[in-house]
Amino acid sequence: MRKATLTAMALALTVAAGAAQATQPHYLPYNSIQGIGDMRMPNVHVHPHTILVNPKLDIVNGVEFGQINDGHMRAIQGLVSAGPKDVTGTAAAIGNTANVDVTGGVLVEGNQKNFGTAKAGLGALVLGASDVDLTAAAIGNATSVASDGDAVVDMNQSNMTYSVEAGLIAGIFTRSRGLGEVETTAAAIGNSLSVEMEARGETLVSSRQGNWADATAINLTAVAGGFDSAEVTSAAIGNVLNVSNVLDD
Repeated sequence: MRKATLTAMALALTVAAGAAQATQPHYLPYNSIQGIGDMRMPNVHVHPHTILVNPKLDIVNGVEFGQINDGHMRAIQGLVSAGPKDVTGTAAAIGNTANVDVTGGVLVEGNQKNFGTAKAGLGALVLGASDVDLTAAAIGNATSVASDGDAVVDMNQSNMTYSVEAGLIAGIFTRSRGLGEVETTAAAIGNSLSVEMEARGETLVSSRQGNWADATAINLTAVAGGFDSAEVTSAAIGNVLNVSNVLDD
């Protein structure tokens, strides 16, 4: 099966990361976890100046990072495909992004600040394909954390720019029947935080998200042919937080 994959990404990253392993109780500065409010957990105790996490939370990985972007992000992609059966196209403009995917429990402290606009545009004409996946994404700050153990996450995200804009225009046509799926997505997001862990893991998440940008997402997609399904999405979001205790397979 032939495949056509095109990716255009504009990334501005400034990363300072440190890792540490500890067997004693872990302490986090109180002023960095103040978003926790009145949350109560059996293994977490609040003291006047610190948060004490009981060693029963199995933390074997530590990551601390800070990212600042002051540049404007632009990602533009034009795609024409005639023949390949699997077609994927992505245009992504991202100010700051961090991905932590580890085995064992993890403690993550991060700070992301974006001052630059993000604009992503994708135009596509796809003929004769059976599976099509097209994405235009403009994001100020994005962090994802995945662990098969316990997780403690303390994040601050600030998107202090004027706008995040994503646009997608696509024509997808085929004469065949009984084909696969069509998915097109235009997403404009100020701040995004995703935390995933296994069902048996314990999790403590403190998140502060601030977005000052206008978000615009436009998706114009035309589909004709014998596809099993077509999913067209346009999403403009200021701040999004997702915490799940079931890791994707």
